[in-house]
Amino acid sequence: MRLTALAAIAACVLAAGCGGEDQAAQAPEPASTALTIELDPGEGASTTTWELRCSPSGGDVPDPAAACSGLAGETDPFRAPPADAVCTEIYGGPARLHVTGTLAAEPVDATFTRADGCQIDRFDSISTLFGLPPAG
Repeated sequence: MRLTALAAIAACVLAAGCGGEDQAAQAPEPASTALTIELDPGEGASTTTWELRCSPSGGDVPDPAAACSGLAGETDPFRAPPADAVCTEIYGGPARLHVTGTLAAEPVDATFTRADGCQIDRFDSISTLFGLPPAG
């Protein structure tokens, strides 16, 4: 009887171990992030384009791993300022940053300008996150 009980326990342990490996192999891939970042400095200058991929990190932004880490730490990095935000009336130049693609498998299509104080802050925050050269 003892031998039968030990055999049954061994069979259960082996079955559980094998089942766990199958489940790990079938785990879903992490949500994908693939972004295209276009910087148009304005005033007839050439547009520069960078790519960023996360999980695993890659692309041609200056530091893809840092950019992916920074994006992961943000709640909504592409949100626009609230409609009722009070912004300084200061013009930061004609530069325009356009980000398209997916962030954690969600579509992204965001434009950043330097049209006023709120927009300058937003532009600078996202360009710093991507490690891009300053504009303006």
